[in-house]
Amino acid sequence: MIIQKVWWRRITSNDLYNIEKPLPPGPKGQLHIDIPNVPELLRFFSYAGPLDPELWPQFEISARCLRDPSVSSKLTFRPRPKNTRYDIPQQNINAEGSERHPAWTSAFGWPPIHGLLNSTEDAASVLLESDLRVVIFLDTDEQYYADFVLGQTLPTDWPIELQGIFVDKPAGSLELSPDLQTDAVEVESSVGSRKVSGTTNQADSEKTKTRITSPRGIRYPANQEKNTPKTQLGRQGYGLSASEKKAVEQRAVVEAISYFESEGFTDIRDVGDQASYDLSMIKNGQIYFVEVKGTTGAGSVVLLTRNEVEVHQKYFPHNALVVVSSITLTRGEEPLATGGEIRVILPWEVSTTLLSPIAYEYRLP
Repeated sequence: MIIQKVWWRRITSNDLYNIEKPLPPGPKGQLHIDIPNVPELLRFFSYAGPLDPELWPQFEISARCLRDPSVSSKLTFRPRPKNTRYDIPQQNINAEGSERHPAWTSAFGWPPIHGLLNSTEDAASVLLESDLRVVIFLDTDEQYYADFVLGQTLPTDWPIELQGIFVDKPAGSLELSPDLQTDAVEVESSVGSRKVSGTTNQADSEKTKTRITSPRGIRYPANQEKNTPKTQLGRQGYGLSASEKKAVEQRAVVEAISYFESEGFTDIRDVGDQASYDLSMIKNGQIYFVEVKGTTGAGSVVLLTRNEVEVHQKYFPHNALVVVSSITLTRGEEPLATGGEIRVILPWEVSTTLLSPIAYEYRLP
């Protein structure tokens, strides 16, 4: 892949809260990513039309995941003339019909906080130690790729020229100029890498002009010996819509109830909509509390809220964790979840050494 343009947007605590917050019934508030610095966005899309905000076009692209190009999804850049800005709509991960790009989900390393932020202060605590930027690339084949950067250090396989995304601006773009790519075309045709030329004499300058007549850009990955990172299938969640997540969750609960019935538990109740645990049940006169997690992935990592952790620390050893992994999801207007592999930990002692703070990732022992 030869990158010719890059656009980025720095995510603030307000942005992060709006696109990760839980959505109870009633008014939802802002669910989009607001885009300031519009001229940079228009430049990225090579827009040469009128600058009147009332005439700005809507841009719709299909963007592949940089970390796994076999996965792609739509991204919309919607004009907001009254605010003289653009936005990326429907980015809340919990919204019905969410259009969150899969590249910006925990499946690809995004902080695993879907639905677990209750305030902008919670979001600020996530970003306390690291900046977060969403990034869109355009290559010389006119293909778009989406990714993100956590922190202020380029991923090891990104070309050093992309260091410009860390300038102190809320959003911006880079167009890789011919001055930075004098040998790009010649090298691409032979070994697929790039050199940066130094000072040249007049004859060399003429030769350089000949070299850059083909499409310009820089090679990604910069180090050709490195492989593109793969999707993190062990994590719970993959940017599913609200209805798809609900179908997966319900499938996991059905499997859990069936298991505990076979183990002699009685009065099994699904209380997930009212409590910080999913099931309550009785055996030998003792009440037990159960956390149930469902995933279409491997299930080696699950997400826990603070309340869930506190409840199960309180009720240990009369508690359990059930993870139903590898659930088959048939997408559609009414998603259908089937199958799954069940793992039960009873009693479940929540080990603090296996927790990641803020959103709490729990690594199964």
